[in-house]
Amino acid sequence: MEIDDDLISKDELLQEFDRVLMYTDGVGWWGEIIDKRVFLVAEDEKCGKCNQHSSSLYLIASSEDKARQLYKEKGYGLCGFCLAKLLYEKKAKINE
Repeated sequence: MEIDDDLISKDELLQEFDRVLMYTDGVGWWGEIIDKRVFLVAEDEKCGKCNQHSSSLYLIASSEDKARQLYKEKGYGLCGFCLAKLLYEKKAKINE
């Protein structure tokens, strides 16, 4: 699937998620998601990566407030498929 460049480029999207996962709250590098969770940030919107309509959009953050703030600032979230694919491609580890 391709993303609509008018929304956000794929590189910008990946850079933003690198920024979110690499800084603050004990997060080191990709694959070390510590004190981060997946939060629902929107419903009935288009995914920021695949541009497909989704019933739910998600972001990774240290708190629900931070996830919602990031969504308001950037204006996009990821559908469940794109979020899972991104985590898989980056070989992220989920710690409980």
